[in-house]
Amino acid sequence: MEQRPLYEQRLWGHYHVIYEKSLPDGTQVLCRQLHSIKATTRLRIIEVQMGDLLSEDDIERLPSVW
Repeated sequence: MEQRPLYEQRLWGHYHVIYEKSLPDGTQVLCRQLHSIKATTRLRIIEVQMGDLLSEDDIERLPSVW
């Protein structure tokens, strides 16, 4: 698994890694907590990625005006 930052500030907000592991069969697991959603009440999202290759390129962005 490539070395990635445990905390990162992005244009849309920030995240921090809460769990990262490579399994013996080659599967990679990554869990991140995000703080970037406009909500009317307190909201926490935890993203879990799992697979042979974890990538930032598979994100779908939808334009929105806040």
